[in-house]
Amino acid sequence: MRNCPVCNLEILSKRNKFCSKKCSDLSQVKKPQLRTCIGCKKDYLIKYANLSRPRLYCSLQCRTSCPIYHAKLSKACTGKSGGWRNFGGNGIKGIYEGFTYQSSWELIWIKYHIQKSIPFRRCEEYFEYEFKNKIRKYYPDFFLTEEKRYVEVKGFVNEQVKAKLAVVPNILLVMKDEINKMKLELCEGVEPSPIDWKSMILPLN
Repeated sequence: MRNCPVCNLEILSKRNKFCSKKCSDLSQVKKPQLRTCIGCKKDYLIKYANLSRPRLYCSLQCRTSCPIYHAKLSKACTGKSGGWRNFGGNGIKGIYEGFTYQSSWELIWIKYHIQKSIPFRRCEEYFEYEFKNKIRKYYPDFFLTEEKRYVEVKGFVNEQVKAKLAVVPNILLVMKDEINKMKLELCEGVEPSPIDWKSMILPLN
């Protein structure tokens, strides 16, 4: 059973958030309201109150320092963070010939090694490394099965990347210059335009 957040009457419909259109309209009325922060327990005035989504903290600083918020966030993230994830990150993603790629550079690397018949696999095992006094997990991008060598395709190197690479023996770091050479060879020595190359990237399956 759910109650209307405006009048507290029982909501008969399973789809509706409010018991009536009147309550729905009232929930959008912008009016000042005095509330008590669940973090610092102090009263604060909120200028425009939305009854359907009540604000619980007086400020962002109060929310981020509140142990109640951290406990709730930790519970929500338990078992859902860490590890290698298909289509993680912000780059162009998809599947090519059964291999998952997380960026256009990884797609070029995969295309090149398939064309050269060089056996490899996506790496799902991890290495532990220390960064800023915390033990973390690092998953290399690929593993060359004949050479027994891990591969990392990266566009930059910072202190954290150096810490990752240091724990993997004989890892091969592939950066922009190597990717450009592979791209040229795949395109038979003709530099493709950005539009032409983008058309070679497969969408998510």
